[in-house]
Amino acid sequence: MADIYHLLVQRGPRIGQTFSLDASIITIGRDPMSDIALPDPEISRQHARMARDENGDYKIQDLGSTNGTFVNGQRLSGEPYTLQSGQTIILGSSVALVYEKISEDMAVGVEEETAVADEFPADTPAEPIISTPLPPTGELAPPEAEFTPADMPEQPYSPSPTLTGPIPTGQPFVPAGPSEQDKKRKRTITWVAVTIVLLLACCCAFLLSAYYWWGDPLMEMLGFY
Repeated sequence: MADIYHLLVQRGPRIGQTFSLDASIITIGRDPMSDIALPDPEISRQHARMARDENGDYKIQDLGSTNGTFVNGQRLSGEPYTLQSGQTIILGSSVALVYEKISEDMAVGVEEETAVADEFPADTPAEPIISTPLPPTGELAPPEAEFTPADMPEQPYSPSPTLTGPIPTGQPFVPAGPSEQDKKRKRTITWVAVTIVLLLACCCAFLLSAYYWWGDPLMEMLGFY
């Protein structure tokens, strides 16, 4: 009979939960469609893959994740690595999984525990059970008084501060404008552009005037005529 393994969440989301390894290929990542989905920002959507070999042992391979996959402190280079029972798998920098070999009896208990954990997450607080004490033997409980709306004291209405409360007073938010250095740079660029345009306009006007008034004598002086 092949050995049975599971992963124990030692650090990160769903801490303390175990995942039974019973498939030949198991994907680990932040994607909800992964076989082992761990919603942590340090984990890539497709972070790592585990594959079972012919001996029943599992190999883990990093799938080009952003923050890397580590086994006992050593970062995987992308090649499959054969795991041994008791080794710790680090995903990114905030998730730690312990690879353990378990017996068949323990595997059944782990599956039941995992099913219960999926149905009732650990973050869900248990509802308190309110019980009504029974009256002593031979005595009848006094009838409950009929409640009418008039028995409730009138209280002034006050809106919920979280929904309709007053806006906190203080300095209003003003987006940061350009700095003085940026303004000075823009003014300098504007003046340079205006100066260049004016110089070009003056040069064009001078050339046109010179050609109009002194075009023919200048050409004769230069020997073109």
